[in-house]
Amino acid sequence: MLNFYPLKTITTTCFSMVSGLVSFLLLTANLAYGQMDTTIGSLEALMDTTTPVKSQLVFSAAIGNNPYNQLSKNTYILVNKIYFMPGISYTHKSGLGLAISAYDLFGEGDKGWFEYDISPSYTFDQDKNLSFGISFEKYLYSKVSPIPRSPLNSEFYSYIIVNPWWLQPGLALDYAYGEYQMKKKIIPAEDIEILASLQHVFDFDNLIFANDDLSITPAINLIAGTDKYIRSFGSTRLAGRSKHITKKGKNIPITASTINTYTVQQSQFLARTLEASLDLNYTIGKFTLEPQYYYDFALDPSQGNFSYFLITTSLTF
Repeated sequence: MLNFYPLKTITTTCFSMVSGLVSFLLLTANLAYGQMDTTIGSLEALMDTTTPVKSQLVFSAAIGNNPYNQLSKNTYILVNKIYFMPGISYTHKSGLGLAISAYDLFGEGDKGWFEYDISPSYTFDQDKNLSFGISFEKYLYSKVSPIPRSPLNSEFYSYIIVNPWWLQPGLALDYAYGEYQMKKKIIPAEDIEILASLQHVFDFDNLIFANDDLSITPAINLIAGTDKYIRSFGSTRLAGRSKHITKKGKNIPITASTINTYTVQQSQFLARTLEASLDLNYTIGKFTLEPQYYYDFALDPSQGNFSYFLITTSLTF
C-alpha cells in the first residue's frame, strides 16, 4: 500500500520547489531558446550516458560528497564526506555499454579504495519522442573500509523520458538487493524506489569556441519507496543517502550491529523526498566538465534536508 506524509507538508514543499524551478526556467528562457536535448539529466545522475552516433571510450575523474551520520561523543551527527571517483566506460553505437569505477574517501583515517563498481547497461537516445535505458550494477567492497559496507550489493535501474514537450517528464525504477549474516543466518535485504521527474535542457552551441557546447538542466524529482538499508556510493538512487553510519577511526564489516534496524515506516512504500537539481555540462572537443548540485527536501518532518554535489571531468575518444 502506498502511503504519504501529511498533505500540507508535501503541498508546501512542492509549491516552494516548483516556484523556484519555474522562475529559473523563465529567466533562462529569456537568454536563449532551449534546443531539444535528450540527455538523462538528474534522473540518471550517476549514469550520464546517451546513445552515441559512434562507439565511445570515456575516461573520467570526479569529486563529490555524501552526507553521513558519524558517531561523535556517543551522538550521531550529520557530516559531509568528500570522495574521489575515477572511472572508465565504453558505449557501443548500438547503446550497449560497460562502466567501471572506484571510490576513495578524503579525510582523517580514510585511506585506500573501499569500493569498486561494475555496470553493464543499455541506453537508447536517438528518438525524438522517447529516451530509455536499463542498467545493472555490481558493488565490490574491499576488506578494509572506512565506512560500513552496504548489504545491498546489486542494483537494477531503468528509466524512460518523454522528449517532445518543453518540460520533459521522466520515470525511473530502482531495485537494490543483497544479503547479510546475523547469528550464522543469511538474511536477504532489498529496497525499491520509483523516481518521477520534470526537467528541461537548455542547449547553447558555439558559445565561446566553434566546437563547444553548454547544456543547463534544472530538474525537480519526487522519490518514493522503501528506505530500510544504507546504499553504496555507486547507487543510482538519489534518496536516503544520510542513512550511512560511520564510526570514526574504525573499520566496520557487515554485521547486524552496523546495519540500521529499520522501522515499520522505513519498510513501507512512502513518498519520501522532493529533490531540486541543477546539471551543467560544458564540452569542448573531447573534454567535458560537468558540475551537478542536488538539494533534498525530506517529506517526513522528522528528517532533515541536505545537499550534495558531483563534479566530473572526462575525455572521450
